[in-house]
Amino acid sequence: MNMRRSTLRALAGGWACIATALAAAQDSQRSATSPPEDVSWTTRDGVEVRATYFPSAEGRKATTLVLLHDFNETRAAYQSLAAALQDPVRARLAGTQTRAVLTVDLRGHGQSKTALSPDGDAFELDASRFQAADFANMVEFDLEAVRDFLVRRNDRGELNLNQLCLAGVGMGANVAAAWAEKDWLTPNLPARKQAQDVKALVLISPRWNYKGLSMAEPLRVPAIQSELAVFLAYGDQDAKVADDGQNIYKLLSKFRPEIPVEKLRERQTLFRYPLPTTLQGLELVNRSAFGVLERIDGFVAARLDRQSYPWFERLERSPRR
Repeated sequence: MNMRRSTLRALAGGWACIATALAAAQDSQRSATSPPEDVSWTTRDGVEVRATYFPSAEGRKATTLVLLHDFNETRAAYQSLAAALQDPVRARLAGTQTRAVLTVDLRGHGQSKTALSPDGDAFELDASRFQAADFANMVEFDLEAVRDFLVRRNDRGELNLNQLCLAGVGMGANVAAAWAEKDWLTPNLPARKQAQDVKALVLISPRWNYKGLSMAEPLRVPAIQSELAVFLAYGDQDAKVADDGQNIYKLLSKFRPEIPVEKLRERQTLFRYPLPTTLQGLELVNRSAFGVLERIDGFVAARLDRQSYPWFERLERSPRR
């Protein structure tokens, strides 16, 4: 009996040491993760766009994610999600990589409401009055500025832009798909890579057509049809959203070969989660019972973190004198 008690005490002490070591490793990883940084740019059409950048410690190996919010939301609502995707528990425990994450206030939302007229006069944007052209300008100008920022961070060796995931919610999902279309229709230059960086899409409650941002055009792009990894989730108790999600899935499925069950883990690139709820968008992600965050994290880990997309320098350097 005394020997048994001694053995149990030794085992308990061993587990306590392991727990202490794990806690220390987690604290060390947390301290190694750089804090988020607020950044801003002025677009070519004069809108000041604000964002928050969550750096990675992985340098040129870092997967890059851009989170795009829904209509009438702001990046502030996505900060905890961004932090979880930047430095997931899985990364701290398993020693896998952290990620570079950017959350953006699209024009007319959050802190991105100030614009300059051609005469230099400042005025405020009101998203409730936006027309189709204003939503198109989110892709044309806001995300062009986002990409310029990522190019600079890429060339500083902070992230791998060629390993890019766009994650959009509601309106943001349609913006993400439109940006992927633009990215893949832009040819690379003979001496410099300038596009075709988007390798994965996370689409939460997308609509077939949102204020002129239609899924029809992006889904005609061959790379999006058959190559990009796509994660699709929506509440299937809302008939309109469910119909749109089903149509997107059906169209993508036509271009993806059937994969043997034993090969799904390594080769599956299209994931659909119709969830039994009327909830949509960020509410769907935040409801822990549905496990959407964990599924997104696993999707990004499998389809980006564990892949080998090469890093490329983007900006031309001035010749040395």
